[in-house]
Amino acid sequence: MTVRSGKAGGRPPAKARGADRSRRDRDVKGPAPRAVDEERAERIVSPRRRAGTIAGVLGLFIAGCLAGVYSARPTATHDSPATTAKAATPHAGASERVEVELKDVVDGDTISVVLDGRVQKVRYLGIDTPESFASTSSGIEYLGKEAAARNGALVKGRSITLEYDGSRVDRYGRVLAYVWADDVDVCKQLLAEGYAEVYRKAPNIRRYADYLEVEAAARKQCRGVWDAPAKSAWEAAHPTKAKR
Repeated sequence: MTVRSGKAGGRPPAKARGADRSRRDRDVKGPAPRAVDEERAERIVSPRRRAGTIAGVLGLFIAGCLAGVYSARPTATHDSPATTAKAATPHAGASERVEVELKDVVDGDTISVVLDGRVQKVRYLGIDTPESFASTSSGIEYLGKEAAARNGALVKGRSITLEYDGSRVDRYGRVLAYVWADDVDVCKQLLAEGYAEVYRKAPNIRRYADYLEVEAAARKQCRGVWDAPAKSAWEAAHPTKAKR
């Protein structure tokens, strides 16, 4: 009879059988309790961790956007339109006013002033006075010289302010504005005294209706250019001059 050694084959030793049994038990029962707890904790914590990460990213994004907005916002300086006289230039808003230095009186509805550091002609807005120069196409007109003299009397020696309304410059490069001498509306005063009539090619200006009323009152009282007998007599004495 042949005797089989445990070391050469057959059943494994008891120690080995015990080790195999332990491995089979682990395979049936699954991971150890500690590993199960760690896995469960990971499943619970992971969504919270992901939510925290997303919230953090969103916070950084919003902070960056706000920083960009505030950095792009202009800061107040002494050169901004709100704090400098340069805001009241011919390129400013429609209701802006600017004080200027009177340089000369050109005619009944035009003066020259120092504006933006240089001499510029200012054409009165909303009115038209008779021509006072022989070189014009119509020549000297009735009350042209008188209108220029009256304009000079109204503006010389006074504080001059320009008030803009709509277009700032005409096709001849002249500044367009209402002109104030101290607190007197020079355009309106010339209309009231009959030295001017309303310029009807600019009906969209703010004072158009007001100026029409002033002109109507002067016309009714036959003042200045509305004095038909005086105008006819002057034109008869100056037959070479074009009639207004």
